[in-house]
Amino acid sequence: MNEFDQALNNVLAALKPRSKWVGLQQIFAPHAVLTEPMTDEGAPLLPKGAALTPATLALLATQHKRKAPVAGAVTALVISVSSVRQGLDQPARVGVSDDATSAALRMMLSRWGADTLDPIFIKSDLDQVFLAVEESAADLIVISVDIESDLIKNEIAQALGISLLKAGLDLDIEVGAKAIEQKSVFLIKSDTYGTLIGSEVFLKPAVRSMLMQTKLIPASYTVSTPIAGDLKYLRFIPGIVDTDEEGNETVRGLSANLGGLARAECLIKVHGNLPPYETVEVFPVTSVQK
Repeated sequence: MNEFDQALNNVLAALKPRSKWVGLQQIFAPHAVLTEPMTDEGAPLLPKGAALTPATLALLATQHKRKAPVAGAVTALVISVSSVRQGLDQPARVGVSDDATSAALRMMLSRWGADTLDPIFIKSDLDQVFLAVEESAADLIVISVDIESDLIKNEIAQALGISLLKAGLDLDIEVGAKAIEQKSVFLIKSDTYGTLIGSEVFLKPAVRSMLMQTKLIPASYTVSTPIAGDLKYLRFIPGIVDTDEEGNETVRGLSANLGGLARAECLIKVHGNLPPYETVEVFPVTSVQK
C-alpha cells in the first residue's frame, strides 16, 4: 500500500459513526443506513448496513416498526485561510460567504450527506486556525488555504502533525488529513485543482464512511493516450471517458487548466508513466455524476 492510500485509510479508520434511533417519518433517503440489523420476532428483517430507501422504509412500516437505528448526522466545517482576501479587518469571521472555494466545498459536502456549519474565514493567523479547530464540535474540519499562503499551510501541517502528500499534476498540489481526537482534519489547497482532488479523494470517502455507506470502488479503464507520471509521486489528473463505435470505453488525461477541469468527468490515478492500453483506476467527479 502506498503512502497516499495509507494516509487515507488511517483517517477513515478513526471515523466512528454515531448511531441513534430515529422515527421512520424522519428518515430521508438516500443517506440513511442501518447501524445494526433489524429483526421481527427474532427473524432477520434487514441487515446492518442496509440503505433505508422508500422501499425498505415501507417494509419496516408493514412490520409495525416505528423507529430504526441509523448513522447520526455528520457535521462539517470549512475554515478558509487567506493572506489576500479583502475586507478582513477581524482575525476571523464566521458565516460570511465571500469565498468561492469554501462555497463549493460546502455544496459538495452537503450533496454527500453532511450537515455543513457556517464557514470561518481567517486571515493567515496560525493561532486563530488552531483555536477554530479546537473549539469546533464538527466531525470533519476542512482547512482550505489559498495559493498565497503556502508558508502558513506548511506551519499548520507541521503543528497539527499532518503529512502533506503530493497529489496533483503539478507538484504544488498537496493534500493531507489526520484524525485529531474525535475529529478528522483535512488540509487542502484552495485553488480549483487542489479542491477537486482534496474533496473527491479524501472528503467524499470520509463522509460516506461516517454515514456507513458502501465504500466507493474506483472504476478500471484503459488509457487511450500516454500519460506522463513519476514513480516518486502518486498523482490524480483530470480525465474524460471516450466511447468508440463498438461501445468500448477508454480514458484520457486532460490539462489541469480551467478548461480541462471544467470538462473533467473523472480523476485518473497515476503512478509512473502510463503507456496506451495500460489499465488505471478512475474516480468519478461529483459535479458531472448523473
